Amino acid sequence: SGALGLPLLGAGAAFAVAGLTLGGRRVSRTRYRPDPWTGPEWLTVASGLIAAGAFVITGARSPAALAPSVAPLVVPPLPALAAVGALLAVLPAWLTPRPAPGHGTVHSGQPAAREPV
Repeated sequence: SGALGLPLLGAGAAFAVAGLTLGGRRVSRTRYRPDPWTGPEWLTVASGLIAAGAFVITGARSPAALAPSVAPLVVPPLPALAAVGALLAVLPAWLTPRPAPGHGTVHSGQPAAREPV
């Protein structure tokens, strides 16, 4: 009935607040502190921007070069600027260092061990 609804709602809200309060005491909070960007990060951004710029300039100069025809089926021309841009896009794969161990990746190939619940 309607007479039981309001007291049960109040009791449920009280239990919810008590549960959140007691459960929150065991939670340890950390603060997100992003790593500062150094040379490798800026190199990656710069190579991506330069590669994108090379493709935009190539597309502006000759739009047909980046949209090859399929009828008749022919090998599309490879503009030199687009090729240089593509090569610059993969440059960070060789010039950036490997991530330091312990930054959220498992290097052994095995899944991370879980603590018992």
